[in-house]
Amino acid sequence: MPSSGQYRVRVRYGQRRDRNGSVSRTVVVWRDFTVQDVCPGDGLPVRARPEWIYADGTRGYGAWRADNNGCGQDGTNFGDIRFSAAKAVARALMTVCVYSQSEGNLRCRTSIGQDNQYV
Repeated sequence: MPSSGQYRVRVRYGQRRDRNGSVSRTVVVWRDFTVQDVCPGDGLPVRARPEWIYADGTRGYGAWRADNNGCGQDGTNFGDIRFSAAKAVARALMTVCVYSQSEGNLRCRTSIGQDNQYV
């Protein structure tokens, strides 16, 4: 869970239905993708997005998902996010951002990710 002083968020995915992450050389799935703001009640949303690194070293990015429920206990569940590529995906990652003062001031962290065992 990325943490920066009083700003904390929780992103959950992969309750291990079968295998979180890589399904094949070109398909990655983030299961039960949930974004939850664990916050000081500042009313500012958190955002998260899936990312991937192709075998050739280039990167790809999914759409941003935001928890706009304030400090709700469950966050916002976006279900499974599936990405299919025309080329091999070497690693699946996650970036999470929290607004630290205003909507123009983001603090972001990117996970180290998970290697694709099929590449």
